[in-house]
Amino acid sequence: MLKVTVKLYAARKKLNRNQLQLISGVTLPLLTRYWNNTTTEVKLDALERIAKALGVSPGRLIMNEADVMKEFGMEGWKLLNKQDSEEDAA
Repeated sequence: MLKVTVKLYAARKKLNRNQLQLISGVTLPLLTRYWNNTTTEVKLDALERIAKALGVSPGRLIMNEADVMKEFGMEGWKLLNKQDSEEDAA
């Protein structure tokens, strides 16, 4: 299964969701869906803006489970699967 890894790369940059939303210019509801992996489709223009804000290629923001574990380990996997509410964005 593919995962959107926005939350993991944001954590590496020490950015919370609100900060990333402001830097990337995407809407908070859209970013929250990517952040929590609760989306069934990804807008390429939004993914590109988020990737630019994080300093990674857009392709790094979508990974399969094995690649997530390889790059981020168990702690990353736990963080990726933790659901955050919009109120937790700050």
